Amino acid sequence: MSVFVQIFDEGDGCTYSLHFSKEDAEKILEADEGKLIELPSIGGNIVLKGDQAVILYKSGSGHGSIYSSYANLCSMINESE
Repeated sequence: MSVFVQIFDEGDGCTYSLHFSKEDAEKILEADEGKLIELPSIGGNIVLKGDQAVILYKSGSGHGSIYSSYANLCSMINESE
């Protein structure tokens, strides 16, 4: 089972679609500020800085990054489950 979220990154004005494994979604919901958490389902990781979540993911051309509100990301994960 996967968890699908669509995240709007205000910095670049784009919406990104990500599929997290159930295990990775749980890691995100339990994340601690400043701790780098590996997310194998997207080939990347997440780190929290205040209420800001910085997500690094594997894309076709290397890696990309998405900046999102952590509270908003958790809300989307909870709604998707």
